[in-house]
Amino acid sequence: YSNSNTNVCDGGGANSLDGWTGEGSCINGFIDELLDDSHNYIDSDQLSHDDNEFETEYQLASGDYALVHFEANAGESINTLKWYQNESGGTIKLYVYDDDNGLPGDEMYSSLQTSGGNIDGWNEIEVDIALSGNFFVGAKGYSSTRSLGLDSSTNSGSSYESSEDSWTAIDGNLSFRASLGCGDNCSYSACEDSDSCNY
Repeated sequence: YSNSNTNVCDGGGANSLDGWTGEGSCINGFIDELLDDSHNYIDSDQLSHDDNEFETEYQLASGDYALVHFEANAGESINTLKWYQNESGGTIKLYVYDDDNGLPGDEMYSSLQTSGGNIDGWNEIEVDIALSGNFFVGAKGYSSTRSLGLDSSTNSGSSYESSEDSWTAIDGNLSFRASLGCGDNCSYSACEDSDSCNY
């Protein structure tokens, strides 16, 4: 069987394997991409203070901020950010700040999440934020922001709210989470030689 279709990487025929095997092939490149994506999650460590049971709703007022403090090592990176909200819709702006002696320091990341994509329950976005150490994850409220989950049965002392630049501890654990990738400290090695890879 022969197939002269040269567009093999873009679907070169129902029965065509031309160009999909061997050194520099499409299949090895394709698998490498899949492995890179999966390693981001395999080597991830999800950080949270809540127990996934939210006995109370926390309403973030328009213009106010709420943050959760997490510990991390230099060289790690944030892969995903998660928050739990009650009811779908609403607008919320996510933030990541570095740690300045236990207080929020410089802004490292922000992203406005509009009503069309926010669901009732856990919401998650993918990010790539390099870390130099501990950090804060949280949000700014708007008039349409839905209430957040508050785990009031536990309290790690890591959740804070701010109004007029004054930070106050929240009694309980807010529903913000972050997943850390290994960054420069990964436990796997990328296979550089496709002929010696055992996929």
